[in-house]
Amino acid sequence: MANQISPPVSDSVYQINLFSDNFHYLQAERISPRKSFAMSEYKVGQHHQLGTRGEYTAHFLSQYGSTNIATPELAHPDAVSLTLKSQVEAWMGEISPGVRIFPSAVPDLDLVNLRFGFVQGNDVSNSYRSTNVGFGISYVLHIIVALLSSSKDYL
Repeated sequence: MANQISPPVSDSVYQINLFSDNFHYLQAERISPRKSFAMSEYKVGQHHQLGTRGEYTAHFLSQYGSTNIATPELAHPDAVSLTLKSQVEAWMGEISPGVRIFPSAVPDLDLVNLRFGFVQGNDVSNSYRSTNVGFGISYVLHIIVALLSSSKDYL
């Protein structure tokens, strides 16, 4: 077998700072489901970040859920719009069909409540705390939000 040589790497790759505000780093060990989640104006508002354990994902969704995703190529074909919340719900629906996400900020307490509902026919079920919907939905939520809110340059 002949030695294979990799093609040369462009010098521009060394100029990119991977760990910037346009890149979301998530640890494998993320925050577990909670009754409420912390807010961080510094991380979410100033740096557009979810936290390394996804601890500010609920705050991120409450603040940016109505804005369009940065990379329309990632849009789910069945989503009702290009907003982050609509896209997250559509992609989460691949794992848990009909899921709906309801983030609700409580700024006076620096907390965000995150509840989940499920489409049943033409109706949406009662909403449930993240502690009552299973670890899988909460675990993958951080990943989907990170992907959909990342800059095109980092995908």
